[in-house]
Amino acid sequence: MAKTKAKTTRHLPRMGFGAPTVTPKLIVRDMSKSVRNLGTNTPDYVEELRAIWDRDYSLRTRPFFAEERMYLLDSDELKIIDPKDIVKGNSNHTVQEHLFMACCSGWMLKIVRQLDGQIDFDFSVFNGSGMVFHPDEARNQILAHHSPEVYDRWRKHVRKTFAVCAPQLIAACKEAMPNLRAWSVTCCDSSERLMRSLDDVIVRDKIAYLVW
Repeated sequence: MAKTKAKTTRHLPRMGFGAPTVTPKLIVRDMSKSVRNLGTNTPDYVEELRAIWDRDYSLRTRPFFAEERMYLLDSDELKIIDPKDIVKGNSNHTVQEHLFMACCSGWMLKIVRQLDGQIDFDFSVFNGSGMVFHPDEARNQILAHHSPEVYDRWRKHVRKTFAVCAPQLIAACKEAMPNLRAWSVTCCDSSERLMRSLDDVIVRDKIAYLVW
């Protein structure tokens, strides 16, 4: 999902003589102010990133893979991954640090610290050729080797597994990373709808926030 710089300033409301009441929506409100201070108009910034991703990911190709391979990682078991193991095999990574990674039935939740210090997150899914970030990438790589019916079966399947696995992945992240403050530009309208389907994700101006 997204790559930018954010500096959070909190404004905590007080109720009588009690302690400050901090809610995820309040945190997101203040985080979104920082996003707007990136030096550019937020809607223009989001659309610019989406246009770049649309061009890039829609053109990515992979060698042939069998339909059976598209379901290779199906499993109800949640697996926490040591980020160092992933980095060793990826010489093209451009993040400062991988903070959290976990998989469940082909879905992965990843939390990273970008080079500018921003805490970023994304969900990716296995489509038979590898973990994919953008829906166009997943679709085009499958349709390059298989029929629309094969793609449609896979799409419906991963939608169902997302509804089951995403809450589990988020719960594991909560346990591993208390007080998380992460945000990410949704890569497209489909991604935005997927994020809005999750109770623990707040979407504002096409930017998804993962906070607790």
